[in-house]
Amino acid sequence: MALIKCPECGKEVSDKAPNCPNCGYRITDNIGHVKNPYHGKKIMMLGLGIVILGSISLFLTNSYSTWILLTIIGIILAVIGKAMYWFHN
Repeated sequence: MALIKCPECGKEVSDKAPNCPNCGYRITDNIGHVKNPYHGKKIMMLGLGIVILGSISLFLTNSYSTWILLTIIGIILAVIGKAMYWFHN
């Protein structure tokens, strides 16, 4: 049994507890896995970073095909990350 921090209130909670005893935040999902509320945000930020990288590449190389490809990949990752964040919270 390990102690983890509650993402909502920051108090220490057992990783086996379904909910935080302090604030009631749901720590585990329906099958007992510890939730990671930041996983979707990381993917969303990666997607936005790729869009920015594509914009920089357009500015430096004037290559529209690279810009379009990186922008599409970045937008797809950002949407997937946002959806994961919505569904997990």
